[in-house]
Amino acid sequence: MAEERAKRRIILHVYNQELPITIFADEEGLYRDAAKLVTEKVNYYANIAKRSHINDQMMLYMVLVDVAMMYQREHEKKDTEALVDVIGKLTSEIEDTLKDDSK
Repeated sequence: MAEERAKRRIILHVYNQELPITIFADEEGLYRDAAKLVTEKVNYYANIAKRSHINDQMMLYMVLVDVAMMYQREHEKKDTEALVDVIGKLTSEIEDTLKDDSK
């Protein structure tokens, strides 16, 4: 039977909000880092919003798109790395086979 992961209830501070959430204890650092990232992004876009008269909802959508783009770039990069790795292995196998056939 699979081990149960320990859960913990924490309060995340995101921008000017406190979010009570239950998480897996081993992921607390990830959640805190994510809250910090979101807070930094909201602060950045809040400064832009003040100068541009953008409402809070629009500002939060800008933050969502920014964070989603970070995720997409990382996701794309990992997909490419895996493909390059597979192509490298296949190339090596083909070269080895051609060397063996030429003997």
